[in-house]
Amino acid sequence: MTKKLAALAAFAALAALPASAQPALQVQLSRCLAIPGVLQRLACYDGVAHGAGISAAAPPRSASAAPALPAPAPPVYVPQLATVPAPASSFGSERLAQSEAARRPVQDRVVSEVVRFDTNARGKFILTLANGQVWKQVDGDDSIARPRKSARSVAIEHALFGSYALTFNDSSQRYKVARVQ
Repeated sequence: MTKKLAALAAFAALAALPASAQPALQVQLSRCLAIPGVLQRLACYDGVAHGAGISAAAPPRSASAAPALPAPAPPVYVPQLATVPAPASSFGSERLAQSEAARRPVQDRVVSEVVRFDTNARGKFILTLANGQVWKQVDGDDSIARPRKSARSVAIEHALFGSYALTFNDSSQRYKVARVQ
């Protein structure tokens, strides 16, 4: 809700400015849109609105109004650099314990050759990929993987609720997997 209000205020500021100032404001708003954190993004919108000379509307006064508090200092707009996609070696590592890769942006999908295919005592597979990553089929996945000889590569992508789905290159069957290493 606050994101919508901040965006509405910023767009109102855009409409109220002369045409010569609008491109600069559009650049600032696009930078705000790229900020992933909600509070940081709201602070960015507030900074844009304050820089455009727009102040917050005063709340309605009640019958038993308390003395007015001084207005808080306006937030300082700090431009953020655009994020660069993480290399494929960090795909899926955001869930590994104490991983530095958890602080990097993640990509949506990784495709790699299969170097090793093993199964454990429960019949779940464990894959080692050419990029060094090790993935295992999760215990909650009841599918039995029997890849054909033509299955030389896999594609792993984000699935629902922070999970991952793996498909072999010769099949459309999806397996639930988790990264081990």
